Amino acid sequence: MSKYVPSFNNFIFDQLVTNKGSLNYCVRWDSTDKLSKADASKFEAMLNRQFKAWNKWLIGYDCWPYEEIDVKIVGWATKDASLFEWSDDSLGTIYTSDKDDDGIPKCPDACYKHQDQSKSSDT
Repeated sequence: MSKYVPSFNNFIFDQLVTNKGSLNYCVRWDSTDKLSKADASKFEAMLNRQFKAWNKWLIGYDCWPYEEIDVKIVGWATKDASLFEWSDDSLGTIYTSDKDDDGIPKCPDACYKHQDQSKSSDT
């Protein structure tokens, strides 16, 4: 794992406020194991359960504005699309060409928030 730590604030709180209580999520599949469509289709519900459990502690605290957080999986990054049992965009776009500095699959840079270090950036 890289020792890189961004020199700018990119907190999930910033992203939630910018997106009005929602998150678009890209799964980085850094594995040689195959992933079935049935298992992959459970990820979004799992993420929503986890964010609901986290958010319950924030509701009513210091003017936190969101009763609910909506998480949507919009993409999957993998080194080899054949690791996935599906090949269409039914669970989100599949990305295979982008890698981080350690060679780990990632979604395209355009999908990430705050790349220009601006708190309200949408790029």
